[in-house]
Amino acid sequence: MPSAIGSESGGSVGSQGLIDRRLEAEREAEQLRLQAAARAAALREREQARQAKLSSFDGAPTRLSDSGSTHGTVTAASSSRALLEGGVQHRLDGETHTLVVEDALPVNTIGDRNPVLSSQLAMQVADNERLEQAELARLSPDDRARYLDVRDVIANDGPDGETDQGALLALQTSLLEGRLPGEKTIMSGQSTLDGLHELTTQKLAPGIDRYALLTDVTQEVTVPEAVAQQTKGTCVATAIEIQLIMKNPAEYVRLVAGLASPERAVTTAGADRLEVQHTALADSSFRSVSQRLLAPALMELGNGARLNYRNGPDGNFTPSGKDLGGGLDMFGAERLLQTLYNRDFGSAGVSETNTPDLLLNWVKNEADAGRPTLVGLQWGDPPNDGGHKVLVTGTRETGGKSYVELTNPWGRVELMEADEFKRRLHNVNFAPDAP
Repeated sequence: MPSAIGSESGGSVGSQGLIDRRLEAEREAEQLRLQAAARAAALREREQARQAKLSSFDGAPTRLSDSGSTHGTVTAASSSRALLEGGVQHRLDGETHTLVVEDALPVNTIGDRNPVLSSQLAMQVADNERLEQAELARLSPDDRARYLDVRDVIANDGPDGETDQGALLALQTSLLEGRLPGEKTIMSGQSTLDGLHELTTQKLAPGIDRYALLTDVTQEVTVPEAVAQQTKGTCVATAIEIQLIMKNPAEYVRLVAGLASPERAVTTAGADRLEVQHTALADSSFRSVSQRLLAPALMELGNGARLNYRNGPDGNFTPSGKDLGGGLDMFGAERLLQTLYNRDFGSAGVSETNTPDLLLNWVKNEADAGRPTLVGLQWGDPPNDGGHKVLVTGTRETGGKSYVELTNPWGRVELMEADEFKRRLHNVNFAPDAP
């Protein structure tokens, strides 16, 4: 009897449980249906807004007068760039003997989600919108549509409904400065804007977040000095990337897009194959998605056949497995430059013939001509010194002293006194378009 009673009781509870589960399943299904309907409505609303923006350019668009538009655009672009570049700074770095004049807004951190900074960025984005519309009127209909597609993804597809305001401002800034659609790649007829638009739709390799990839690349092509090696010893590769963005941002976007594809590989202008390193996306280097993809691939290619770069330990290994340490020498840099631009390059180390004074004068002339030049310097002081690759982008005369302007692949711009620069100079790689 006890067992029969238990069986009857158990059957009654089981039936009620089935009913409860069915009701719960129906409620969940209804929630999913409502969520899907809400998403569909949001997408329709986004598409309607996009079409409304496009249709506003039909016929004779309303825009600012040329004089008012030009002045306002320059002012807006200047204010926007100041935010993206971290504002004017004059911070002495005693360890590196440099004056930090720009500490760019980080690309792949939550820095631009700081409530105060995020608000500043969002306010600037809003202030730019009228001028943004005026600049869009100058683009072709196809380029206008591509820009609005990229803008829509950046503004609306962020995680948890967040918008990367830094990336959105960077996109606006490129437009206001006349950098979009931009020049064509070295390899094809694709512009910078074409490449950014492709990132919104192309197939991606597993593990790559489309939103992070698009926003990172958008910010980097607008502010090359924001590109940072972070905790990895890839200064040569990263400095070369900065130089490439300065000279041909569309080619930079093409390389990153290829590495982000399911093939996880791309061919350089010099017909060499770049491949994503095994642990690149999973490391804890705090780099942007684009840097995780491209910097290790360049390090491996720069080594040639004699060494293998391993992203995890950040070292160059012999075929027998011996770790020879990180970094690339000036010949590795030369190898990379040759394949990225598909032309010959030169390099020179400090010697009795190539004196520091001679090389500094050559670098100064290149910088003054608008040709950023890669140089290797002794960085820091013993026992914590080492080689470091930076990009010389200019020279300045301040307070009666001569300074060399350096774009450091730590995400910042610095000034070093000319005499200090000569004392620390090791080598120079000739610029892509040097005569």
